[in-house]
Amino acid sequence: MNARRHSLGFCIAVALSFSAATLFARDTVLIHGHIYTGNPKAPWVQALATSGSRIDAVGTDGEILSRRSPKTEVIDLQGRTVVPGFSDSHTHMWFGALALHGLNLSTPESSITPEL
Repeated sequence: MNARRHSLGFCIAVALSFSAATLFARDTVLIHGHIYTGNPKAPWVQALATSGSRIDAVGTDGEILSRRSPKTEVIDLQGRTVVPGFSDSHTHMWFGALALHGLNLSTPESSITPEL
């Protein structure tokens, strides 16, 4: 399979012992992995290459290793899985408010709510 160019919008979340700063500090290749691409024609690949802050290519270990330079950091995933980063910023305001302030479960006789 040919290496394919992807933007950082594809993004990755890697559950390994290195930080995002280390990952994008210089050109990096991830090899020997199980990397989900989101591309229906090639949903899984072995390796991924970054250039700066962009995912430059995905493909086989051989294809990606051919792109490395002497300064490239090579990270062996040892079969670990890499998936797109998941960012969920939506909220459920009603449930959030209930969680913060609780529910008024008082009976009508002892309610502090004024009667109309």
